[in-house]
Amino acid sequence: THNGFVLGHYYLNAYYQAGLRVFDISNPHYVQEVGKIETHRDPDGDGKYEKIKKPLFEGAWNLHVGLPSGNILVNDMFK
Repeated sequence: THNGFVLGHYYLNAYYQAGLRVFDISNPHYVQEVGKIETHRDPDGDGKYEKIKKPLFEGAWNLHVGLPSGNILVNDMFK
């Protein structure tokens, strides 16, 4: 995983080919994944995962949080 950020009681993480992952960390004894965006395996968001036969170091690489708009930026390494 890469470049995680805590935002309130959520932990956001760039998780390579698994995309952006969001975890609820409000209870440290019961951390749950509560959201995801498949930036690499499903780049168009249609729910049809592409078969990836590439190195593991492609996909979501970095996040940027804290914009005045509240948006979260994620970049994806895709060749």
